[in-house]
Amino acid sequence: MSTILYNASSSLVPKFQRHSLLRQQREATPGSSSSVHDDDDRPSSGEGDRCFQSGFPKNSDGYLQELCCSVYPISLHQRIRQLDSMTDLPLQALMSLVWQNFVKSWYGVKVPTCDDRFLVQLFDLVQVIAVRLKSIHLECEPFIADDLPCILSEHIRAMRVCVREDDALYRYCQLTALEEGYYPQVLTNYVLAAVRGDSSLQTSFLQALFNELLMGRIMDRVSEPYFALSAIHKLCGKLHVRGQRKDKQPRIGPVDTIKNWIANAGRIIALMTSMDKSTKRALKLPLAYTNIFTFIFVDLLKLPSRKPCLYAVGKTLQYWSAKSRSVDAVFQNLFFNLIKQRVSRQTNIRRLLILLREVLFPGDNKLGTGTIIPEGDEFEAFKRTCIDDLWQTIHAYRLDSVLGVEEKDVAEIIEIICKDKRCNKLLFFRIIDTLLAHTSHLSA
Repeated sequence: MSTILYNASSSLVPKFQRHSLLRQQREATPGSSSSVHDDDDRPSSGEGDRCFQSGFPKNSDGYLQELCCSVYPISLHQRIRQLDSMTDLPLQALMSLVWQNFVKSWYGVKVPTCDDRFLVQLFDLVQVIAVRLKSIHLECEPFIADDLPCILSEHIRAMRVCVREDDALYRYCQLTALEEGYYPQVLTNYVLAAVRGDSSLQTSFLQALFNELLMGRIMDRVSEPYFALSAIHKLCGKLHVRGQRKDKQPRIGPVDTIKNWIANAGRIIALMTSMDKSTKRALKLPLAYTNIFTFIFVDLLKLPSRKPCLYAVGKTLQYWSAKSRSVDAVFQNLFFNLIKQRVSRQTNIRRLLILLREVLFPGDNKLGTGTIIPEGDEFEAFKRTCIDDLWQTIHAYRLDSVLGVEEKDVAEIIEIICKDKRCNKLLFFRIIDTLLAHTSHLSA
């Protein structure tokens, strides 16, 4: 990364800005051929408020390529068109909006320069991260069955105490044995270890980029309780529509019902018995003893106190299924195959990056300009709506009578989500930290 000496009080700054303004005015005359990159450097109060327009369908490869080309200089356009559409392109589209909002507002305006080397190097930095991301072979099954439920269990147990505290973050750090300054610096150090350079300016910039921007402002946005409540609201709406659709379908005869049972049983048997042994990674413990069942039935549903007889039956089944290797192998096959069906790595990375970009930049312009988070009474009303939706869904599937769930339990979960977004942020940091630990173990 080139060395840039920046002095805000330098007389070169207004001189450069005057020359830059004259140059932009000349290039903006009708018939002139100015690049999209040069147009974007011109500060305008209304330009950033306009949603990004493209002739391609949103989130298609052509749309993402045009979005990247609108930010990056012309010298990179050919490389952008050759990017991998599953990982590289959606990641570059996300980061291009980050550069548009937080880098191009000062680079070329406050820092007097006309060259594109800095943006080219940012592009290369994102490509280094993309290559490392694609080279990671993460064991999803142990993470989903063991590590993630363990983190969520500890989070829920801590937050059940913190909802009654005034300083929820301080109490949360005590209960989870976390130092307040531990994150995000440890995550930044791990990521920057792959791109560490000799330049102190480069190191300072990357530290600020990850600590203050990516792990700071952007993670603050992701940690907003409103987005989690919106996801719950949409999920309950989809389940309600699906239930209404089933009610409207004509009833099938007994013969067709038996055929459906046989077909479903065949699918389950196929999932239980088929497994590619070369791709199977055995869990350290029997599946019945992993943390996923403790998280669901003990920490989330509180089954031991609500339905002790049902919990005793479950513990008995857990013991016998873990004692028999053949039974455990059957359940592991079922679990591994379900994970394999639901988690297609390349496709889900693309979806995750696109979803993150839509949450942070709804109009593909400014950060969060399309999503207005309600506050005060409006937010409390939205919380009440989410509680009602979730409770109606639980009642529709008769989970309240089977598992003993009550409406106050639903309200408690919603309150845990909304208590303090800083606790949500620490939860995300801990999940990311665990994922990075898995990648470190695999690379070692």
